[in-house]
Amino acid sequence: MSLEHDRIVVDGKVATESREPIVIALHKPVGYVTTRSDPQGRQTVYELLPKLDRFVFPVGRLDKETSGLLILTDDHRLGEALTNPESHVPKTYEVLVDHQPDESQLNALRGGLDIGRGETTQRAQVELLGVSSEGPSLRISIDEGKNRQIRRMLSAVGLAVLKLSRVAVGGLELGPMLPGDHRFLSDADRAALLSSS
Repeated sequence: MSLEHDRIVVDGKVATESREPIVIALHKPVGYVTTRSDPQGRQTVYELLPKLDRFVFPVGRLDKETSGLLILTDDHRLGEALTNPESHVPKTYEVLVDHQPDESQLNALRGGLDIGRGETTQRAQVELLGVSSEGPSLRISIDEGKNRQIRRMLSAVGLAVLKLSRVAVGGLELGPMLPGDHRFLSDADRAALLSSS
């Protein structure tokens, strides 16, 4: 059975989905966890959402110390498409690091590397954005989602993360949303999520 190709008929009429799926973009602030409830009493991303008539789940996670674009939806097909590595949907991050990386460190990040626990990363797009008063910043795009992957990649080449934010999923960018803000995505936004640029 394939829900994409099979039809469900009830009393001679083709059944269709009764309501549009909900897809929300949230600018997750630092300090919030990406769970429905937390036994340790920490703030969760659900506290930032409006009251909804159904449950939405986070598509992937951002750890407590990471901010940025988090997608929440009740559309399981979309969630699978965004998280399955075979879909090659890039997730793009901006990261402030403790010191300026040299070319060998940048090349190691770009080429894929051992990040411990028997895991190796795929190739990544890595760009040095520049150096501010806070320190050097990188823009990193990956199309996989291993646990705490960006932090582990940088640690593997001797760089410490000072600040980390996801700025895009697919072709959908975080844009001017402030931490804690959310918006419901249009059909065009949803299409952008699945694009690679």
